Amino acid sequence: MRKSRRLPLILIALALLTLTCNLPLPFSASKTVVATPVPGEVLPTLATSRPSSEKPVQIIPLAGPVTRAAAELSGLAWYGDYLIMLPQYPQRFGNKDEGGALLALPRHAILDYLEGRSTEPLQPIEVPLISHDLERKVKGFEGFEAIGFSGNRAYFTIEARHSFTKMMGYLVAGEIDPELKELRLEPASLAENPPQANQSNHTDEALLVTSDGIITFFESNGAGLNPNPHGTIFDTSLQLSGTVPFPTIEYRVTDATALDDQAKFWMINYFFPGEPELKPSQDPLADKYGQGATHAAGLYVERLVEFQYKPDGIALTDTPPVQMQLIDEPRNWEGLVRLEGYGFLLVTDKYPGTLLGFIAYP
Repeated sequence: MRKSRRLPLILIALALLTLTCNLPLPFSASKTVVATPVPGEVLPTLATSRPSSEKPVQIIPLAGPVTRAAAELSGLAWYGDYLIMLPQYPQRFGNKDEGGALLALPRHAILDYLEGRSTEPLQPIEVPLISHDLERKVKGFEGFEAIGFSGNRAYFTIEARHSFTKMMGYLVAGEIDPELKELRLEPASLAENPPQANQSNHTDEALLVTSDGIITFFESNGAGLNPNPHGTIFDTSLQLSGTVPFPTIEYRVTDATALDDQAKFWMINYFFPGEPELKPSQDPLADKYGQGATHAAGLYVERLVEFQYKPDGIALTDTPPVQMQLIDEPRNWEGLVRLEGYGFLLVTDKYPGTLLGFIAYP
């Protein structure tokens, strides 16, 4: 039988095709090539522009005097099974002659609403504050900014304005009655806490209770605004005992959760367009983790950021920030706690009004 000559020709053609496919493409053609990532892989060149998810904030309705914008809530903390809500000016509630009142919500009432067992607005109870006229004794008093508990001991940061350009922070301790009959401040414990930078309306706005002492945090820690960010450490008698390094982070930090069992905590990281001096040329967290749709299109920032505490320094964790789904107007979030097993609770001050929000997480 006569052998076919087509087979060698086919083999030669295949060899030439293989060689051609292995040659580099011309530059103009190579620009159209897009690599396909393996599932779960993020290409290095796309890491800073990938989209990031956002969390909606569920608003929990409130009732009573707290709904007024003048309530101006500035901090949150758990005392046992009660969520303590700190007004910047407690004298706007309760007995004004004695110092006013803090507000409290039982955990079960919050969970009843979130789990659908109740649809009624939540009305906080008042916890009388005995201030011993501290508001008048602090020069330029501009309100309480943060609260934390260690057992029945309560700790507060205070903001004051000594002059048009000079701010001063303070820390004060008190004792809360276990049945919430009162919270009594101790004016003799008052300690000065000078701001880390000379910025109008900025002092230490958050605090963290640790086994090493009470740590307070300046609210402005951006690269161009605070060259040496740190936490300021006070012992339990509120004597200054040192500092701990804190990472550079843009915008404001306004409150902190308590430490968890891994010494991690979250802080509110917020930018309001009315503070253009806090707007950086670059946002490293957004560059690293991306932005959600409303953050990419919006003019303001509302997110939660996680930190790790160690006695030799505080660091950002590798957990991506929790970006809140923005609405048409900025919400000045000032108070934050974890709601274990569910997510976070947070409150605003007077902008755009008093809001108690819930974020499901994770």
